[in-house]
Amino acid sequence: MQKKSGPHTIDDAQRAIHATLKLALQDVLPVADRRMINQDDLLYRFLIAQKYDIPKAANMFREYVAYRKEYNVENIFEMH
Repeated sequence: MQKKSGPHTIDDAQRAIHATLKLALQDVLPVADRRMINQDDLLYRFLIAQKYDIPKAANMFREYVAYRKEYNVENIFEMH
């Protein structure tokens, strides 16, 4: 059970919101990101940014995933 995300302390109500968001995003999870600590912390960052508003956080996360795919972010540093 995650208790912190960065400097933010996570309570039981926020963990329940996180579980709801994770379920809503199961079609785009997991995200390929070599620099990420873990999927849960990544989702908390979006929830915190959107003040735990699930629809806003889900929309923002989907835009993040689409951007990463469109610009092939995971492979940006590979030399050809």
